[in-house]
Amino acid sequence: MDEFIGVVSVVAVIVAVLGGLVGFAVLARRRGVSGPVLGVFDELYHPRAHSSHIEIQVHDNEGTPAPAPGGP
Repeated sequence: MDEFIGVVSVVAVIVAVLGGLVGFAVLARRRGVSGPVLGVFDELYHPRAHSSHIEIQVHDNEGTPAPAPGGP
């Protein structure tokens, strides 16, 4: 009986940890925090993805140019 309780408690801990990670992932994705948090791993393991992400951020921050005077 003690072995059964031990196995059940280990499984419960694993399920709780995985559930917490899933909850954190959902929260991070909803708030838009995942980009800066995971950017470190992109930079280490996939540098091209990280550099393209930086280019996208720069492009988003530039905004649209002002229209020319007398233009349509």
